[in-house]
Amino acid sequence: MLDSQRLSIRLSEIRERLNQILGLEADGYTDEVKAEEKTLQVEHRDAEQKYRSSVITEGEESRQQSLNGAGVTPEQQERLELRSRANVGGYISSALAGRVPSGAEAELTAAADLEPGQIPFELWELTPEQRQAEDRAVTGSPSSTGVNLDLRPHVFAPSIAGFLALDMPVVESGTFATGTLSTAATAAAKAKSGAAEETAADWTVETSVPHRVPASIRLTLEDIAAVGQSNFETLLKQHVSMVVSDELNNLIINGSGSSNEPHGFLSRLTDATDPATGIETWSRFLKVLSAGIDGLWASELSEIGLVGRC
Repeated sequence: MLDSQRLSIRLSEIRERLNQILGLEADGYTDEVKAEEKTLQVEHRDAEQKYRSSVITEGEESRQQSLNGAGVTPEQQERLELRSRANVGGYISSALAGRVPSGAEAELTAAADLEPGQIPFELWELTPEQRQAEDRAVTGSPSSTGVNLDLRPHVFAPSIAGFLALDMPVVESGTFATGTLSTAATAAAKAKSGAAEETAADWTVETSVPHRVPASIRLTLEDIAAVGQSNFETLLKQHVSMVVSDELNNLIINGSGSSNEPHGFLSRLTDATDPATGIETWSRFLKVLSAGIDGLWASELSEIGLVGRC
């Protein structure tokens, strides 16, 4: 039994006894009855106060249990209490009076991280109690439903430029030149006090001018709005970047050095020959691979790689 129910029964008993005392004649209204009446009056006053407190406490406990059953955290409960004290009318009346809302409305605006005077959207949301008590009618979907468009990127072949360990340094404006010692000095064993021969080392300098590899796609705001996908514009931007990267990788291998193209690896090779026609055999494939071990540029099989071109 709840405290409020127990106190309600006791209050009813006290009132019943006081009514009985009130109906007593003078002979029956003895000193003992007067003392009992005074005691019942004091008890009635205390019981009434306890009854009101129990009703308030039990109501709050019931509300907390309902909120906890709905999965509401203490922070959310505090926010709901603040929202229950605020109302849209307070915002509107303050705006009509040309002043900033105060009280619960101002506290709720600050809790929602909004500018003073702005109405939090949560005031239109239902509280957990309202959601539990509401009776909803289900509305079916329309005959014409939306299209879930799945946008996918264009597929590019993997690049072999990274496999070739190509160095692409960032340089200042102007023609870029690279000097390489192409003729080495010589050394030889000599007799005592024998003169050392001097050999001039030669430099070979290669130059390169800036090259441009652009790509472009034009979009309209109408197309972006009509496609209905937030990643439409981003996907096309990534596509342009991949197109440029793919062509740059191609020029690194196959660039002819003419028609605005840079020199690629194949155009720099003077001893490249086409393989024999027909189906490649494992023995010949292994022979070609191991032939790359020259002791200078490669000393073991793991430092050799084959690049094919159709």
